[in-house]
Amino acid sequence: DNEQDGGLYVTGTTTYGGTTKGHQKDHPLCDHDNCSVIMRLSPTDGEVQWERLVKGSARWGVFDQAGGLELAKEDVDGPFIYVAMDDTGEGAVEQSTLNAGTSYGGCLSSAGVFTPEYLIFMKKVVEAADCDFYDTTETSTFISRDAPEAAPASSVTNGVSCGKQSTNDACLMKFHKHSGLPMWAVDIPPVAGIVPSPDGMSVHIAGWYYPGRAPALLDSVSLPGYLRDGGLGSQTSGIFNAKLSAETGAGDYVMHSGGGSKDRLYNLVGDTEGNLYNIGYHMNLEMQWGHNLKTTMVETDVENPTKSEAVETHMYVSKISAVTESTPSCLTTCAGNTDQAVIEANSCFIDGKCYPAGANGDAFGKSCFVCDPTKDQRNWSDGPTLGLTQCYIDKRCMASGDFHFYQRRTWSAQIPSVCQFCSPENNPLEWSVKDGFQVLDGSTPPNDCAAITIAPIPSPVPPTPTPPT
Repeated sequence: DNEQDGGLYVTGTTTYGGTTKGHQKDHPLCDHDNCSVIMRLSPTDGEVQWERLVKGSARWGVFDQAGGLELAKEDVDGPFIYVAMDDTGEGAVEQSTLNAGTSYGGCLSSAGVFTPEYLIFMKKVVEAADCDFYDTTETSTFISRDAPEAAPASSVTNGVSCGKQSTNDACLMKFHKHSGLPMWAVDIPPVAGIVPSPDGMSVHIAGWYYPGRAPALLDSVSLPGYLRDGGLGSQTSGIFNAKLSAETGAGDYVMHSGGGSKDRLYNLVGDTEGNLYNIGYHMNLEMQWGHNLKTTMVETDVENPTKSEAVETHMYVSKISAVTESTPSCLTTCAGNTDQAVIEANSCFIDGKCYPAGANGDAFGKSCFVCDPTKDQRNWSDGPTLGLTQCYIDKRCMASGDFHFYQRRTWSAQIPSVCQFCSPENNPLEWSVKDGFQVLDGSTPPNDCAAITIAPIPSPVPPTPTPPT
């Protein structure tokens, strides 16, 4: 930060590995077992100028979506910073306040009225001379942040907090950069990058998610998971890009991309024209990008080149023309938001994407579900194969005769069951069991089945003759 004398902004954690076991650091301003820390330092001598702490167990150096920290556009947005931190406000719904940390300095009038620094000047660090400018009587006294008369961080009652949404485990926060005053905070999935827009009106975030572990939510929007061929329903993944209001943090839109095999995003950068660039890697031969682009790749120098899942890992850069937003092609009228939009008669609009009638959800492991505008234009409908040649079990569609399997990791070998299989005519929504077997509760293949043994019927015992009387 080159404004005034400059500032160095830092994010960190009071525990290196996300737990207190052997990693806890003593921090006098942290009132919890673990805290996420945001601070401003002097760029000349490293002096801590302000700190804000929030309950959290962020992991540093061992996690690939540690969030980000970016300066707002000073001339259009104002003197602010945006901070995203993983494992901040995570877990059950428990609002974790951002109004904690170092105190606020300011001016104390001769009448004993204290005015905190963020109410005096927002565009600079408040100094002693500013009290005379603020109070024309020149009788006010400057109070430093470490003075006994300073206002504690908890004196701010704006209610800014993380942890309002239980399924998300990261938080995006906006702070006044000169005083550390929290402006707003929103719960989000883990973030890999932040880009404030050139016009100062919005802030963009991006990352990747695993909905099989926990729902990925932005406001009320739940992001769908992409599933690779042959994967388990719990192994879905995806990449997201979202735009939020710089003023309030409210979501403007979110879009998802993916192919289901190691969908990863590691950074988000922008240019002066407002375009965005995702940087990451994946192992998909077919990749869906946002709501309007599909790319296909062919590997010619590897074994099994016809597989839909790539053999090699592929780096990517994808460009988003964020300044030229367009209405999805299947929406004929779109006033307000897409929830109230009118969808053309022969299309569906599902999870932010347009589909023609008859298209299936194969990219999400739902090949037995189709877009059927006559039934539901906003959700997948049962397809003609469900119950005939396919089952839908454990969040994925499969062919008749496919066996249940266990896979510890996406790259591990599949271990099939010997008795649980898909039988559409028997039950298309539950595993059927081969004759002569029973399923052992709580067990995974190959130990999930036991042969049914029938005890032999004992030979009848002849009655004991009754002696004559």
